[in-house]
Amino acid sequence: QPTTDVDFDGGSTVEFNSSTGFMIGLGYELSSHLEIGANFTYDDRDYEASLAGDAPGERFAVKGDLESMGVMFDLSYYFLTGRIRPFISTGAGWNFVDTNIPTAPPQIGCWWNPWYGYICEDFQDTKSVDGFAYQVGAGVRYQVNPRISLSGAYRMNWVDFPKADGTPTFDAIQLILNWGF
Repeated sequence: QPTTDVDFDGGSTVEFNSSTGFMIGLGYELSSHLEIGANFTYDDRDYEASLAGDAPGERFAVKGDLESMGVMFDLSYYFLTGRIRPFISTGAGWNFVDTNIPTAPPQIGCWWNPWYGYICEDFQDTKSVDGFAYQVGAGVRYQVNPRISLSGAYRMNWVDFPKADGTPTFDAIQLILNWGF
């Protein structure tokens, strides 16, 4: 995903740096032109933010990394039926983001383990947001053999994050290895 800037209510801004994510999914061909599918995505991105404070003009610079996960159900239409198959797609789903920005002091919990003795771990609540997501895309699939194909696609994804100015757009360039059975 390329770099993306998002503005939020109150004057906060975030620049999401470019990243490479992971996607796994399932698809079912209803016909030689129509395919339905579902996929799960995961991405770990760096970001830089300028957060608006409570007082007028108060700003806080934040840098960090966030984890983004999404589930998308999609529909693809293939224009041709040969080895090279251009397509368009659309989808809808849900996206979850953990910003890793602490929202509470760290907590430490300890317990007795009969094999390892006392084990202590720390935990800290962080700010997370989630929202409805939808997408459109276009690409080309190349059928290598009856079971294996390669796809390249460009997709525009929108996520309805709470308190965002408008609906942020996240572009994605995808390279996909398809295995059929």
